[in-house]
Amino acid sequence: MNYTIEHNRLMEIMEDFFKKNFPDIELSLIKKKSTGKGNSGYGSGLDDYTWMNIYYYSPDDLENPLFIEWDDRHLFSDEKWSVDEKLEVMYDFFGEENFEEFVKWYFGFDIKKYSNNKKTNWIFE
Repeated sequence: MNYTIEHNRLMEIMEDFFKKNFPDIELSLIKKKSTGKGNSGYGSGLDDYTWMNIYYYSPDDLENPLFIEWDDRHLFSDEKWSVDEKLEVMYDFFGEENFEEFVKWYFGFDIKKYSNNKKTNWIFE
C-alpha cells in the first residue's frame, strides 16, 4: 500500500526533524564570499576572469560552512554546491529528492539546479 503526503506537511515534518537533530544550526546563516582570478587559457598568460565562491555558515560555527556555492568557473570543484556531511542524516532518512526540496524550502538554495560547467549539482563534503 502506498501513502502520499502533502508537500507542506512533509516540509514541516522535515523541519521538526532538522530542529531536533541540529538545534545548533540557526536559519540566519552567515554569508562570506571568496574571490580569485583565473585564466581561460586562450593564449594569454594573464588572468582574464574573476570567480567568486559563497560560503554559508551557522552563526555558532564560523569555521565549517554548511553550504558552499562554487562559481561556475572555479577550477577546483566538480560540483556546484558542497553540503556539510553532517546533513547526510536527513538525506538518508528522507531520500534525495525530499532532501533537495527541503534545502530549497528551508534555506532557499536550489542545490539541484543544473550548472553547465560542473560534473555534478551537489555533493556532501
